[in-house]
Amino acid sequence: MSLPARDLLSRFDLFSKLFYVRNRKRRPHLARRVYLESLRAFVPFGKEWGKETDKSSFAKHIQEFNTLIDTFASEDFDRSVSIVPVDGNYTVIDGAHRVSILAFYDKQVTVCRFDQPVCHYGHDYFMARGMSRYAADLTMSECILRQDDISVKCVWPSDNDDIHGDILYVRAFSLKSGACRRLREAIDCEAPTIGEGTKKITVRFIFYKNTDGICDPVRTNRIANAVLSDEGRAGWYYPCSIAYWMVLPFIRFADTISANRTFFKYRKQFRARKHLKDKIEQSNNKFLLSLYGVVSKLWVRDR
Repeated sequence: MSLPARDLLSRFDLFSKLFYVRNRKRRPHLARRVYLESLRAFVPFGKEWGKETDKSSFAKHIQEFNTLIDTFASEDFDRSVSIVPVDGNYTVIDGAHRVSILAFYDKQVTVCRFDQPVCHYGHDYFMARGMSRYAADLTMSECILRQDDISVKCVWPSDNDDIHGDILYVRAFSLKSGACRRLREAIDCEAPTIGEGTKKITVRFIFYKNTDGICDPVRTNRIANAVLSDEGRAGWYYPCSIAYWMVLPFIRFADTISANRTFFKYRKQFRARKHLKDKIEQSNNKFLLSLYGVVSKLWVRDR
């Protein structure tokens, strides 16, 4: 089955790869960071565990990715060389790099569809494995750039969060009254009035795939620019934009530290699970092998 690669853009990390393809020459350091933060959710040690592959490090992954980008710039997808497996919901199981590149060049891809669903690779999956909020914001911005059926709902504490569609991303802010007022003006939306002495309140922006068929891309882009980019937040987060740019390095540093702590915790758990699997397979004990099979399915479902 052959279909446009852009129709397979459902996994969150596909947009991290698209961000890399679009920015690898204009903003190479940032493109590399966003790509690697999504990649290390699958290969925390740089090498695909249990696979005989030339991609033995993160540098090798980038090198192979660049080769694929240059190849597909002038060539179409060759089904005689490979196909892309997808699940019943057309979520890419393997071949995310090829799909993202072909989507960037607006080309076709040949897929093999399986009935059973796979894991949900949403933003929460990657952030639980060490993706920073900064990289996640940039990835979601790329998603909005590529798709025009995304809506956003601004949820204040007094609002309900009923969403008619698949949630793609959630961005929350804890704000005082002045910031709430400036945010309301920046995104031109209704917001509750907050007294000057009131404690901070939390406002959430929920980006989702709209299943009602009523989308407003202009509104979605306006809100995304205001809440997902540094340039947008500088206009309302503090009374003076200079103050935002002054504290931004500290915000970024804290975000990086938090993401790395999460990543190293995940990597430690990943190593322990793989070590346990190797030991059980070496023991050749049928009971332990079957027990591990059940537990590993629970681990996958928990992802």
